[in-house]
Amino acid sequence: MSTAARYLVFVRERFPPGAYLPLICVFVAAGYIPSAASSGAAPLPLPYAVAALVVTAAFLHLRLVDEVKDAEVDRLGRPGRPLPRGLVTERELARGAGGLLVLAIALAATLGVGPLVGFLPAAVYILLADAEFFAPDRIHRNLVVYALVHSPVVPLLLVFAWWASPTATPSAALAGLVLLGWGVGLGLEVARKTYAPDEEGPGLETYSSALGRPGAVWLAAGSLAAGMLGGALYAGLAGAGPVAIAAALVVSGVILAGGFGLRDARRRTIETVGTAVGFAILLWPIGVALAIGGARP
Repeated sequence: MSTAARYLVFVRERFPPGAYLPLICVFVAAGYIPSAASSGAAPLPLPYAVAALVVTAAFLHLRLVDEVKDAEVDRLGRPGRPLPRGLVTERELARGAGGLLVLAIALAATLGVGPLVGFLPAAVYILLADAEFFAPDRIHRNLVVYALVHSPVVPLLLVFAWWASPTATPSAALAGLVLLGWGVGLGLEVARKTYAPDEEGPGLETYSSALGRPGAVWLAAGSLAAGMLGGALYAGLAGAGPVAIAAALVVSGVILAGGFGLRDARRRTIETVGTAVGFAILLWPIGVALAIGGARP
C-alpha cells in the first residue's frame, strides 16, 4: 500500500471526515460570520472555505502529533489503532504533522496579512503544545492539567476565523467568542474521554478515571455551560439585546443541570450528547450575528 493510501486509511479511522468536517465548518463559521456581521458586510464564501481548510489542517496536525505522543499507551490499551498495528510509522506521522502546519500557515497567508497575523498565535501555541511546553513530565502528571494547558488552542483558532473575514475589525464581542470556543473545546475533549467503570481499560487515560465518572461529567457540562456563557457575552457585546442574553443564560443553566442526568451514562452517550450540545453552542453566535445583520436598515 502506498504512503498516500495509508495516510487516507489513517484519516478515515482517526479523523473521519463525516464526523469532524461538519463540526469544523460550523466552528469556523462561528468566528467568520460574526466578524463579517460586525462590519455590516456579507460573508464571502471563498475566504471562509480557505479558513476552514486552515483550521482543518491545524486540527489534523494535532491529531497526528497526539498519535505519536500516545504511541506507548496505545500499544498497551488500543493495539488495533493505525500506529500500534504498523499501518503508519511515528516518523511518517511526524512528517505529515509538520507538513500540515506549514500548509495551514501558507493558506492563511493567501488570505492576507491580517489573517496570517491572526493565525500565528495559534500556530505558535500549537508548536509549544507539540513540545509539551518543555515540561512534559509536569503536564502529563495530571490529565486535567494536561487538558487545561492545551485548551487555549481552540479559542485561538476561533480568533483566526474572525480575522479570516476580509472586513474583520477589532471588536469587544470577540471576547465572548474566546470564552465560547474555550468552553466548547474543553467540554468536547472531556466528553469523549469519559467512560463507564466497565469501559475503562489498562493503559487508558480518561477523565473518568482521574475524576470519577460524575466528576468528569460535571467538568464536561460545566465547560459547555461556560461556552454558552460566552455566547451570552457575545450577544451582549454585539448588541443583540436583553432577550438574547437572557436566553443564552438560561440555556447555560440547562446545560449545567443536564450533567446530572448523564452521571451514569456510557461513553458513547456522553460523547454524542456533548458533541450535539457543542454543535448547538457554535450555532448560537452565527444565529445572533445573522439576526443582528438582518435587523440593520
